[in-house]
Amino acid sequence: MAEEIVNIQDLNGVGPVTAGKLRDAGYDSIASLAIAPIRELIEKAGLENSVALKISRAARETIQTDFVTSPPNSSMRGG
Repeated sequence: MAEEIVNIQDLNGVGPVTAGKLRDAGYDSIASLAIAPIRELIEKAGLENSVALKISRAARETIQTDFVTSPPNSSMRGG
């Protein structure tokens, strides 16, 4: 069984320098990286697009996020 990743530096694509940038930008957990918009990671942490995508994917896979979409509003209103 794979070792559980709990530190952002343990994520694929996150070394000491990137981890420092992420922490300075306020991202101190795997969950915070998983839900952060890519553009926000780029702008706040100063990451390249490809690095931000890689980190976001790794974080989402780590916490196994399953986003569920809601039904259209009209079906919720009964009409």
